[in-house]
Amino acid sequence: MTANGPEDGAPALSLRLQKGHESFAGDMHLYRRRKYSGVYLWILTFNTERETTLVCNGLYGKKGRGPESFRALDLLGALQSGLLELTEVGKEDVISFQSAETLPLERIHISPTPAPDDWPMCITVNYDSTKEVWKSVLQHGKTYEIRFSKNGGEVWAYYTDDEPSDSAFETIPAAQRLRVDRDTTQTLRLTVNAEPDYPNLFAKLHLPEECHRSGTPPFTLTIEISTDSEEVLTVNKSRTPFSCEQWLDLNGLDQLIKCVDVNTGEEPDFPNQFCCFDSDPHGEFPKDDDFVELGPGQVWRFRYTIENCDAPGSVGGLEWLEVGHTYTAEIAEDIAGFGRWTYGKKEDLLKGDIGEKKSRWKAVEAKSPPLMFRLQEEPVVFRVVD
Repeated sequence: MTANGPEDGAPALSLRLQKGHESFAGDMHLYRRRKYSGVYLWILTFNTERETTLVCNGLYGKKGRGPESFRALDLLGALQSGLLELTEVGKEDVISFQSAETLPLERIHISPTPAPDDWPMCITVNYDSTKEVWKSVLQHGKTYEIRFSKNGGEVWAYYTDDEPSDSAFETIPAAQRLRVDRDTTQTLRLTVNAEPDYPNLFAKLHLPEECHRSGTPPFTLTIEISTDSEEVLTVNKSRTPFSCEQWLDLNGLDQLIKCVDVNTGEEPDFPNQFCCFDSDPHGEFPKDDDFVELGPGQVWRFRYTIENCDAPGSVGGLEWLEVGHTYTAEIAEDIAGFGRWTYGKKEDLLKGDIGEKKSRWKAVEAKSPPLMFRLQEEPVVFRVVD
């Protein structure tokens, strides 16, 4: 290995699957929509001077943002391409996830490391656990193992400064393609739960047909949230983008909605804001207004006014919308659900002092998986004017 890159025959990058510390890591509930698997892809570079680009099946990010935006690996896409493989514990047969569609290659830039074998780049391995394909091949109560295949799918690398000016990385000749190792010995386990025991949440987006860049009249989005539960339930929306403390829990507009410019097919580069604190800035217990009661016939409406980033308390976004352009908007695919909820009326669940509330909610929250949103709607369309 040299400072400029791998010696002949040595890998430029190494890939490894790693289990996270999330409480749900290792569980796959087929009737609870969850975007994050609790599994991570570690990408180790051996180069200390040149940026390397990884190319493989299953990478995804924000459309139109380029390779620096790819921040996740789609589990289903990686299985369909053969890059990853899945087997039932105790069995050797690989479960087939073949797809009739041609799975595209995407890429992600890997910055040089201060020293060989330094801390790897880490991206999440994501999935929508409610897709029908999982129900057709996986069985309730069984445990499955995920690992890298030895040579399935397509994975290689190249030095970023060798990329053609037109960004057509697929045309890079074989002589400039670098080897990528896969750790096929590391296996991660997922146990399947296919019992539809818990209610669904539904979200519907409303937006005005015109967005005024001046901010007058205000451009306010509304998300209607409902449930199919036959019983009344109460959700705790603190520490989510829906919380009362939006200055703390809402970091960017793309946590709520996904916008696409109809003219260019690209997503606006909405800013994100993050604050650093020496300790947890949230209070000892959420405010009463951060609890929402849902049930038969009940709809809760969340409203947020999209403003420029210099508006007090705003995460911005309005300044990134082009006058004269038309956009489609839909609720963000990875919008946060409610991890803390229980059956019962809000007034009953918030009785007593803070100590009683904390004790009551700690007991009930441990019993139920997160409630995630089911998104089954067509995008809404709006036009930007002065």
